[in-house]
Amino acid sequence: MVTVVKIAGIPWFNAVEKGIKKGAKDFNIDATMVGPANVDPAQQVKLLEDLIAKKVTVIGLVPLDVKVCEPVLKRAQAAGIKVITHEADNQMNTLYDIEAFDNVAFGANLNVRL
Repeated sequence: MVTVVKIAGIPWFNAVEKGIKKGAKDFNIDATMVGPANVDPAQQVKLLEDLIAKKVTVIGLVPLDVKVCEPVLKRAQAAGIKVITHEADNQMNTLYDIEAFDNVAFGANLNVRL
């Protein structure tokens, strides 16, 4: 499994990478993370295309632009690669989208506290 994040080398995704490594160890799977050097959807698509060519089993994706990623994810699924997204509840051609929290519930709870 390879997870493609929005940008490599920033604290948030460094923490995500630690979690991926821990999960890989805990579940005895090969899991890594890659990300573009710049916030650039075209670079992210290139990484996805490379993973399709390598015939990985699963792609995890935190997309920069769901519309730009759509055609490449369709090709990934056509190649038999499972696709899981994060922060992309409107992404097509994904098996699952994982969200950290429910935006509506988060907003409601925030307003209650205010």
